[in-house]
This record gives sequence, structure tokens and C-alpha cells, in this order.
Amino acid sequence: MRDTYPLLVNTDFPAIQRRKLETLQANLGYRVISPAPIAMWRQARREPRK
Repeated sequence: MRDTYPLLVNTDFPAIQRRKLETLQANLGYRVISPAPIAMWRQARREPRK
């Protein structure tokens, strides 16, 4: 594999400038459950099995 770093350093492309970070978004990995299974579960708890 070729060394590409020298090609990246010697360029006239303008440097990337960023503003100060104000917000950080984090994914905590919670699953969203649709309302249908929850309603079915609640109904099953109310009705005694025969």
C-alpha cells in the first residue's frame, strides 16, 4: 500500500474550520416498541385465561 500522507500534506486546499461544539448527540441504544404489543400485553393481563 502506498503512503498517501505526503499527498495530503502538500495541497492548496483550504483548511477545514469548525465552530465551537454546542451540542453532542449520543445514542443510548434504547429500543422503541410500537404501541400495539403494549396494548396486547395490557389486555392479556386484564383477562383471565380460560
